[in-house]
Amino acid sequence: MRLLKIALMALLLALIGGDSVPVRAQQQGEKLPELTRFKTMRDSFVQTFNGHPLQVCQSEWESWNRVHGACRDLVTATTHDQELIAGLLVEFVFYDGTHYQRVNDEATWTASRDERYDPDLALADAFFKVNYDAVLTRIGPTSVGTIPTIQYQYWSLDKTFNEKVGGQVVYDMFLSAENRVISDVFSARGRVSGLGDGTLAQAWVYADYDAPIVITPPAAGQVRAMSVGTFSISDLGLSFGARR
Repeated sequence: MRLLKIALMALLLALIGGDSVPVRAQQQGEKLPELTRFKTMRDSFVQTFNGHPLQVCQSEWESWNRVHGACRDLVTATTHDQELIAGLLVEFVFYDGTHYQRVNDEATWTASRDERYDPDLALADAFFKVNYDAVLTRIGPTSVGTIPTIQYQYWSLDKTFNEKVGGQVVYDMFLSAENRVISDVFSARGRVSGLGDGTLAQAWVYADYDAPIVITPPAAGQVRAMSVGTFSISDLGLSFGARR
């Protein structure tokens, strides 16, 4: 919550997730347990509309500033913050202030500036942020795959934010017994721009916390000159503005 996830994560990772939950959100309803800090991790992502997959991504994080991953569009569609093209595969690397990207079977990478580069930002401080007024509810025990978790749910009370996204915003977090986030899901329930009435959901599953992950940039001979535009990690975030 970076590329989206190349065309994704902008309004979403707005978010794609970060620091601690604002006090205002915590004061309404339950209190979220203190999350276990981490230095590295991997994640898998799927975006759906009414249960139908639109896009899938995978990424691995050595740090906030060193990330590698890929996203594939499964349908052709335009939403309020991204354009999907069925079959499009985008591979990306964020490395110390530069964003590298290549499409489909391209051998050459294009490079642009990562405006969210922050050498002082710890990875654990860049995820799982709720930056709008919300009420928190402890839903209770459930499983993510084979992992037992406790589900917590934020229900947005920010009418302006809800209207901007296109419906009621809900953010679910699934915590393990060690208070690690095993999965989180952002959803907008209502009339979604470009898709119609229904539920647009963006879900991540996390694994390999603190595993030895090493990201390297593409070889210099495989990189084109810097592009005119810039691309930021935040442009990958959840389109609901609650992530990195």
